[in-house]
Amino acid sequence: MKNEIREKLKTYFTDFEGFEDEIVIAEDALVEMKEESLLSDEMFWNHYLSLVIRIRNNEQNQMEIDANDMSDESRELSDQFAESLSCLNLGGITAFERYLLAIYFEKHRKEVGKQ
Repeated sequence: MKNEIREKLKTYFTDFEGFEDEIVIAEDALVEMKEESLLSDEMFWNHYLSLVIRIRNNEQNQMEIDANDMSDESRELSDQFAESLSCLNLGGITAFERYLLAIYFEKHRKEVGKQ
């Protein structure tokens, strides 16, 4: 994550320093997944840290979702990313939250010409 994004996120998340483990794991996962361009995407980090807060507070969305309109690749990226977070002992990520991640991966991959 770029320092300028870090500074911006500190204004949105008052307990930003408490997310260091989650940030490092996510950075490593994105590099492993060859999605490094997300490291400099403020919207991704905002979404990700909001997800971490929802997980910590047991407030994940439990809605049923039909993900058939999503590409297989985006769903796989979402699942891979969610699995990489398992070492944080946050608990599982619901299907709906994974769907939201998949939407983000798909949108971003189109923007950077990977899809």
